[in-house]
Amino acid sequence: MENAALIFSQKGYNQTSIQDISKASGYSKGHIYYHFQNKEKLFVLLAQNSMEEWYTKWMAKEAFYFTTTEKLYGIAMHVLYNYLTPLFKGGQELAVNPTSRIESVKGFKR
Repeated sequence: MENAALIFSQKGYNQTSIQDISKASGYSKGHIYYHFQNKEKLFVLLAQNSMEEWYTKWMAKEAFYFTTTEKLYGIAMHVLYNYLTPLFKGGQELAVNPTSRIESVKGFKR
């Protein structure tokens, strides 16, 4: 998954193939397809992990803000300095792709 995230972040979603991920990871395409139904579901899982990491970082900072106003400013600063995750470009590409079926991934709503 680390290699896949690196390739997606470098090439974007549209330009990344399962062959690219296979080559970078050293796993066969069949092995990748055994674990992930398709490239889209692999990307969405990586994006969900990235969002969970982002949230965990915010929760570690949130305890240092005491009032609602401080928390609002704190989350605004957190968003400002942390919104460009490595998968951001790929996520934009996937979100505007009319053939995307990301709603089929468990728990993911458009």
